[in-house]
Amino acid sequence: MLPNEPRYKKNLTHIDVSLRSDSTGTVFATSSIPVNPNVSTHDYTQYAGLIHNTQQAPDGNNSFFLTMDAREVAGQTFFFDLISLFGETYKGRANGLRKDLAQDLADLKPKFLRFPGGNNLEGFSQFRRWKWWQTIGPLR
Repeated sequence: MLPNEPRYKKNLTHIDVSLRSDSTGTVFATSSIPVNPNVSTHDYTQYAGLIHNTQQAPDGNNSFFLTMDAREVAGQTFFFDLISLFGETYKGRANGLRKDLAQDLADLKPKFLRFPGGNNLEGFSQFRRWKWWQTIGPLR
């Protein structure tokens, strides 16, 4: 916390997330993510939740919704960044690869691919090559 950082008691207690059909309004999955009402107004706060679909969508005409109770958020401002709907991943790895694509790659048994990426071919010499593992770090 910064020395003179203002803290505001917010009334928001949860954010509802859902997957819905744009054609019929059918809700395929829903979940509620609890929110800490005393979060910093200067720092990012990560929230995550799990939603499990209750039925399969008949087509691709669907939307991801974030909804809040209007009485709880009246008169407040919220800023969102990096909202992501992330499906199951290959071998259940956090922030991993799509299951179907990664399995297809694994089935090929390639000897030339390496994940998370990079190779030692770029650069003028071994010592000046691009070191992908020293770049941006993990997704938070």
